[in-house]
Amino acid sequence: GVSCGGFNRSDYRYLAVPVERYVAAGRANFEVSDAFNLFLEGNYAKTKSNTFIEAFPLSSDRVTIASGGQTPIETRVGGVTYRNPFVPDAIFNAATDTDSDGLRDIFFDRRLADFGPRTTRASRDLFRIAGGVNGKFLDNRFSYEVYGIYGKAVENQTGTGQFDSRKFTAALNSYRDPVTNQIVCADPAARAAGCIPANIYGVNALAPAAGYIAAPTMLRSEITQTVFGGNVSGTLFSLFGADPIGISIGTEYRRESSSNVFDELTQGGLNGGNELRLTAGKFHVWEGFAEAVVPLVSNRPFFHSLSVRGAVRVSDYSTVGSTFSYNYGGEWAPVEDIRFRVMQARSVRAPNINELFAGAQQDF
Repeated sequence: GVSCGGFNRSDYRYLAVPVERYVAAGRANFEVSDAFNLFLEGNYAKTKSNTFIEAFPLSSDRVTIASGGQTPIETRVGGVTYRNPFVPDAIFNAATDTDSDGLRDIFFDRRLADFGPRTTRASRDLFRIAGGVNGKFLDNRFSYEVYGIYGKAVENQTGTGQFDSRKFTAALNSYRDPVTNQIVCADPAARAAGCIPANIYGVNALAPAAGYIAAPTMLRSEITQTVFGGNVSGTLFSLFGADPIGISIGTEYRRESSSNVFDELTQGGLNGGNELRLTAGKFHVWEGFAEAVVPLVSNRPFFHSLSVRGAVRVSDYSTVGSTFSYNYGGEWAPVEDIRFRVMQARSVRAPNINELFAGAQQDF
């Protein structure tokens, strides 16, 4: 066969995506006493990026989705069969009827250079504020912290270089009107909506119809998180003359919500990309935890330290119910610079919002 020369898509791509970022952060605290210290912190970040990649690699099965890519090059109007006037003679004469509807059809591949490169504009705003109180008590052997956190991230994306497959299908189905001698879209409803016949044969041949066929892409993502919690940690008594036992206990409440909302064409799989439905969901969880380190021997020959430890965490999710995780084990350091550890653990990961609430999506 004859090569068309190929297409070097790397010529259109960035080695590094340019990003514009603004960040502000602050922290304040007011120490009333060792036992009562107020703190507040916040940060804000805005990120912008503008990117572009090569024009969309169009295949007919992404346009005429219902027929699996078979694109008619003939049409019937008032019982009369007309030829698509844009189709070159060599292609028309070689075409056959592959779906038994009485009309010749073809499959095609084409780079949408007429639409220009695909571009994406993304803007993300991230806001977070945290505050609380901490301090020490019982002769500074124990410390505590009570806190609250709120954060929100919002991202907006817009893109170009895509198309509305419904309009594209209508624009491909054209004929020459014998009365006006004008090339028009065969579907009367499409003509009334401004359909412009599409010519896919030749360099920049699609340009006159690009304004009708092209469709922007959009995505808005929003994530929020609210957290409240508190913990106490410190040291107790000693065993066998070793270092004191260390403990930590606490609780936390966390609430998360997330949504990804695409434009209607993307949600319906009606452009060149895969069908991506919206995702929206939320959950909350209460957690309690405790941890202890119990030294058994300290600063002895061949026993710089010997200890056992353990931890438990109980969680109650609004989505999957209660979970329980733990770890326990021992640690031996014959000298200060060498340490051996043996642990047994059970961990649990609850599904995230996307895993629970994402809509059905195409994977091709």
